[in-house]
Amino acid sequence: PVVAPVEDRAARRAAARARQKVIDQAEPVASFAAEIDNVAYARQGLPFDNEAAKIFAQRLTQAEAAGIAAEDLAAIRAAVEARDLVRIRAEVARLIAGRELTAIGHAGEQVPFDPATMQALAEGVDIPEGELVTVVRQGYVLLVNGEIVQLDRALVERGAVTAAADAGGSNIDIPRGESDNQPMA
Repeated sequence: PVVAPVEDRAARRAAARARQKVIDQAEPVASFAAEIDNVAYARQGLPFDNEAAKIFAQRLTQAEAAGIAAEDLAAIRAAVEARDLVRIRAEVARLIAGRELTAIGHAGEQVPFDPATMQALAEGVDIPEGELVTVVRQGYVLLVNGEIVQLDRALVERGAVTAAADAGGSNIDIPRGESDNQPMA
């Protein structure tokens, strides 16, 4: 067997650690963005009342606890204080774009099913590729040194899902697929 020189092995280990650090920093941002998207969809058509402000504030507090810097959340916090749902979504989009994250669908959106990036919310449900599904919770992929890494699969259901079904936001336990946190084929 060919043994790589020590410096090559050390460089590969350092590259793997750096890759994992990028993934570890992106995961809480992806999770936060998916939660905000879900809450925004659930609150669609409802008044931006004190309950809505409270839900968004809780998500922001959770994001800070997960390690997202307060300065990265400042514009989102200002949009919540202004009770501007459109601006909240725009600021979250800016946050994820700055980290080379790409959303897989948006809550409430109907899209063709892609088994590589989506998963049925209900266990044991087989959805054929290409069937129209509704995104319940968006997923995320991350670009790391030209490699696409899946962080979370989008959770989907057959048929239409209504915003009123979860007006308080999401407390869904997100199952992780085998390919999560792995390079995509």
